[in-house]
Amino acid sequence: MKQSNNRYFHPFSVLVLVLLVATLHSCRAVADTQLRRRNRQRQRRHQGQRRVFIHGADTPLFTTSSSSSSLLQEATIHHRFREGTIIVATLSDEKIQQLIADGLTIHDDVPRYPLLGAMREDQSASLQASADIRQDSSSSSSSSSNTFHPSRRLSQDASSSDQKIPEGIGMVQAPQVWKHTKGKGVKICVVDTGVDTNHEDLPPSPEGQTDDLVGHGTHVAGVLVGQDNDVGIVGMAPEAKVHTIQIFSNDSKQAYASDVVAAVNECADVGSNIINLSLGGSEPNSFEMETLDLLLKEKGIISVAAAGNSGTSGFKFPASYSDVISVAAIDGQDQNTTIAAFSQHNSQVNIAAPGVNVLSTLPMNDPCIICNVLGVHSYGSLTGTSTAVPHVVGGLALLLSYKDNMKTPGRVTDAILKTALHPEGNDRDNIYGHGVLQVLAALEYLNGGPLEEDTSNTGNSTTAVPKATTSEHKSKSTQNGLVFSIPQIERKNNNARCPLVGQVSVDFILRTDAYPLDTSFTLVNQSEDRIIWDYSDLGAHQQYRFHRCIEDDLCYILTINDVDGLCCHSGLGGWKITYNDDRSEKGAKFNDKVEIRLGPCDNEIGK
Repeated sequence: MKQSNNRYFHPFSVLVLVLLVATLHSCRAVADTQLRRRNRQRQRRHQGQRRVFIHGADTPLFTTSSSSSSLLQEATIHHRFREGTIIVATLSDEKIQQLIADGLTIHDDVPRYPLLGAMREDQSASLQASADIRQDSSSSSSSSSNTFHPSRRLSQDASSSDQKIPEGIGMVQAPQVWKHTKGKGVKICVVDTGVDTNHEDLPPSPEGQTDDLVGHGTHVAGVLVGQDNDVGIVGMAPEAKVHTIQIFSNDSKQAYASDVVAAVNECADVGSNIINLSLGGSEPNSFEMETLDLLLKEKGIISVAAAGNSGTSGFKFPASYSDVISVAAIDGQDQNTTIAAFSQHNSQVNIAAPGVNVLSTLPMNDPCIICNVLGVHSYGSLTGTSTAVPHVVGGLALLLSYKDNMKTPGRVTDAILKTALHPEGNDRDNIYGHGVLQVLAALEYLNGGPLEEDTSNTGNSTTAVPKATTSEHKSKSTQNGLVFSIPQIERKNNNARCPLVGQVSVDFILRTDAYPLDTSFTLVNQSEDRIIWDYSDLGAHQQYRFHRCIEDDLCYILTINDVDGLCCHSGLGGWKITYNDDRSEKGAKFNDKVEIRLGPCDNEIGK
C-alpha cells in the first residue's frame, strides 16, 4: 500500500479538527445568543426599572382602592388597553413584586426593531452608527447600491423618462395588473418611523404621522404607493391610501410590542385593510399575538411582517405568529431568485419577495439618519426583509381592490400563497415559504381565469402573443431532459369545454425569463406524427396562454426548450399545463428541455 506523503494530517486527525471547529462555532453562536439576552435584560432593568404589561381583573386598575392603585400612580404609564384593565408601565422591581403580591399578572414588554439588513435586533443605538447598513446584509452589493436617482427637486430638467419601475416590483408582476387595478379603495397602515408627507413621489396628503427623521418608513411607503407621476419611482399599488403611525423615535431606537399593539389598534380604528409591519424582535408577546389574531378574525385586517435578518432558523415576531404573513427576502437583482443570505428560514415563513438593494423613496430634506448614512436624499436603495414586506402588502392591495367579491382576507391570502412561484419547484419549504409573490397569477386565480381586457387604465398586456414557427420537421420523443407523464383518463362525461365526444382540454401557460431567445415549445400529436403548436421568438418576461382540445385516446407530447431552464439565473419564469381541467403539472428549473406526455404514450415512445 502506498503511504501518504502528508506526514502531518492523518484522515482521522482531519475529521477531529473539523468536528472541533464546528463545536467551537456552535458554542460561539450560543454564547452570542446568551450575551444578547443578558444585554436585553440589563437594558430592561437599567437602574432597577422594568417595562411591563400589568393585567388586572375586569375593573380598571386605577379605579380600585387597593395598594396597587397607589403604586401605579407613581409609575410611568405608556399605554392603557381594554378600558384600563391592562396597563403598560415602567416601574421598579420592588414595586412589581408588590403588584404580584396583590394578585396582578405581570409580564415583560419586549423590544421591536426596524428590520434593515444590518440592524442587529439587540441594537438600541442610532442608525447613524450603522454605516455598514448595506455591506453587512449583502456581500454581493455593487457600487451601484448607493446610486442616487435624481428627483425633480434636484433636477429641474427631469422628464417622464426619469420615472422608473423598480426591478423588484416588475419581478412580482405588479405592472402586469395595473391596467386592471392600482389599489384604489384599499387603505394600508404603515407602522414604522413615519413618512415624509412632503415627498414629491408620495400621495399628497397621507394620513397619520407627517414626518420621518429616520427614513425607514418613507422607504417602505414608496415601495407601497410610489406615485405614477412621471418622476422617481412607481410603487406596487400607486392608487392605494396610506395611514402612517410612528412607533420608532426620531433617533431610531427600539420600540416595544406594546407600541405595536397600540398602533395596530389605531390602524383598525381608521379603517385599514392591511397592516405593514417591517419590524420585529426575537421574543414573542402574548398580548401582541392575541391583538393581531383578533384584528384578522373579527375585522378582516391582514397583517404582514418581516421574517427577520439574522439568517438563521430562529423565529422572529410578530412575523412568526400564526395569523401574520411572514415574508422572506430574495435577491431580486437582475431577476435573481436566490434567497438573501440574511433572510430567516423557518416553518413560519409564508412567502418571499425582493429585499436586496430595493429602490424607493427617502426623505427629501434633512434631518434624515438613513439619508446621511447612504449619502443620498429623495431616492435610494435599502436591503432587508423590511423591504420585502411592502411588495407583499402592495400585492394584497391590488387583489383586494380588483372586485368587491374578492375583498375577503382569506381568499386573497390563499391566492398569493397558492400561486407563488417556488424557484425549486416545491410546494413549500422553510426558505421561500410557498415561493416568490406573483401578483398576476394570484389575480387570475381569484378571477377563475385570464383577466378581461380593460381599456380604462394603462399598463402592460397581461398575455403576450408569440410568433409561430413555420417549421416542417416531425418531432420524435425526447430521450434526455425532464419528463412528466399525464396518462389517459377514465372519462365519465364529455369535457364541457370541448365540442366533440372523446376530446379533453389542454391549457398551457408559459412565463419567459429575461433571455427568451433560446426558449421555444412544441405540441406534437405523437400518434399521428403531426405538429399542433410550434412557437419561438418569444418576448422577455411575458406570459403566454394556449388552449386546445385533443383526442383522449392519442398520445401528445409538449416539449419546452431552454438551455438553462426558465428559472432562476435569468429571471423568474415557469410553466404549467392542465389536462382535462383536473390534472396538472408545473415547473421552472430544468436543463435544456422538459417533456410532458399527455394521454396513452407508453406504446408510442420510441417510434
